[in-house]
Amino acid sequence: MPLFSLCWTQALEHYTDLYDIKRAVVHTHLLNPEWLVNYFGSLSVEDSLECIKAMLQANIRQNLQVCVQIATKYHEQLTTQSLIEIFESFKSFEGLPLRLRIPPLLLALQGWTHLSHAQAWVLS
Repeated sequence: MPLFSLCWTQALEHYTDLYDIKRAVVHTHLLNPEWLVNYFGSLSVEDSLECIKAMLQANIRQNLQVCVQIATKYHEQLTTQSLIEIFESFKSFEGLPLRLRIPPLLLALQGWTHLSHAQAWVLS
């Protein structure tokens, strides 16, 4: 792990204030993605959701993939509904349903009726 990445990792391990945590997690290019996903397991549900929002707000193109990985791993704790609301608020519909393995019927009940036939087929 490069030195600058190690510094960010060690900083996050010692931060307790949500402001500091959010300030650091938005720099996903400086962190090992696997380490970052596992780090979210140490955060409270509320803090995790706030950090995902901050990551998407800071740079959705850079941070979307790791946010989807976090959502996939912790969707039961964070609740699928909360995650859907966050991704919808950023107009980020690609990837979330497929990655969370949400059945098409549940998607329809949640209002995800805009799926293409190809996406619905992949999900079934």
